[in-house]
Amino acid sequence: MIFVSAIEASTPMNALPCQFVIANVCRAWRVVALSTPEYWAKFYVSPKMPMSVYRTYLSRSSPFPLSVEFYSWPPCKRKQYSTSSIPILEGMLAMLEPETQRLRSLTIQGGNCSWTVGGIVRDWIKQHFIYPP
Repeated sequence: MIFVSAIEASTPMNALPCQFVIANVCRAWRVVALSTPEYWAKFYVSPKMPMSVYRTYLSRSSPFPLSVEFYSWPPCKRKQYSTSSIPILEGMLAMLEPETQRLRSLTIQGGNCSWTVGGIVRDWIKQHFIYPP
C-alpha cells in the first residue's frame, strides 16, 4: 500500500507525523488511513509531540505489531528532572507496557538521543523482555 510505503520513507524531522499529514489530504485519504491499522503501527517518539498523539497511534494500530523509535531527546541533568522531557519518556514507556506483546522493534537513535534517555529505554527493555543468560 502506498500509504504504508510513505511512512517507511518519512523522516522524524517533520513537525507533523506523516500519518497525520496524509490523513488530512482529503476525505477519501482520511477514510483509508483511519481504516488501515498497519498505517499507524510505525512511529517516532519525541518530546516535541504530546502524549495524546501516541495514544492515537496505539489505538489506531491495534492489533498490528509496533515499530517504535525514540528520536530527538535532548540531554538533561538530574536537577532538571522535573522540568525535563524525562517524565514524557517515562509516560510513553508506561503506555507501551500493555503493548509489549505487539512490539516488533524498539529503537533508540543514538546520535539524536541523550545517554540518559538511552539508559532509561535500555533498562525498560531489560525489565520487560527475557534475555538468555
